[in-house]
Amino acid sequence: MTQTRFSEEFKLQVLSEVSSGRKTIAQVCREYGFTDQTFYNWRNRYMAAAGSASNASPDEVEQLKKENDMLKVMVGDLSLQIMQLQQTLTQLQTRELQAR
Repeated sequence: MTQTRFSEEFKLQVLSEVSSGRKTIAQVCREYGFTDQTFYNWRNRYMAAAGSASNASPDEVEQLKKENDMLKVMVGDLSLQIMQLQQTLTQLQTRELQAR
C-alpha cells in the first residue's frame, strides 16, 4: 500500500476550491505541488463515492424526476413572462420618448 501525502480533508478542500471557481486546476496543482492527474484521480474517486452513497429508492428517484420536470416548466413560464414584460417596458419607453 502506498503512503498518502495528503489527508482526506485536504483533498476535499482542494476539490472545493476548484469546484467553487476560486482557483483553476492548474493553480491548485502548482500551489500545492501535485500533478493534474492526481487532481483528476481525487475528483473521480470522490465523485464515484458520492454516486454510490445515494440511497434513493426508485420511487424517490421517479418523484425527483417529476419535480425536476415541473420546475423546468415553471422556469420556462417565468422566462417567458420576463421577456414579455421587457418588451412591454421597451414599448412604453419608446412611446414616452416619442411623446416628448
